[in-house]
Amino acid sequence: MIDEVKARLTVADLCDHHGIELRGNRAPCPIHGGNNKEGFAVYGDNLSRWKCFTRDCGAGDVISLHQQLTGLEFKQAIKELAGIAGVVSSGNLSKYTPKPKTFIRSVETATPPNATWRAEMLKFIAYAQSQLRHPDNRHAMQYLKSERLLNDDTINQAQLGYNPKPIFIPRKRLGLPTENKKGETLKD
Repeated sequence: MIDEVKARLTVADLCDHHGIELRGNRAPCPIHGGNNKEGFAVYGDNLSRWKCFTRDCGAGDVISLHQQLTGLEFKQAIKELAGIAGVVSSGNLSKYTPKPKTFIRSVETATPPNATWRAEMLKFIAYAQSQLRHPDNRHAMQYLKSERLLNDDTINQAQLGYNPKPIFIPRKRLGLPTENKKGETLKD
């Protein structure tokens, strides 16, 4: 039944069902709201996937979007979607258990970079942002707007930039170790 629901009902169809007006394949995120008209995207084969780019409300398929929009548990969402899609309930969902989400690493295990590294990276970000708006690099801004479908608000909020040439910053200048635990010199 799950596969049949997914085959008959696209994310775009579900958006239409919930009154979410897509412009092309974009809309303000229906989960958190907001006024970013391109913060929510429908994509993939047969418009079968979705993602929120503004507040990271999530991403997924027609089932996960319906769960997000309605607050229903998985099994109830499937039953409701089957009704919307005109799928006759023939499968028994009582034995179905969705796979738990796994994460590569937790935030707690990450070590924050040192102050020197952060300062250098902030300089680099400012440089890259200025290069994105430089007249010689119009192609980069054009790519973000026409190919990636980003608007100025999204570009500014995400602090996007463009690096027109490789930049080398030695490890020592970044405040990073220059030797490994064995005392061997690390290459920059």
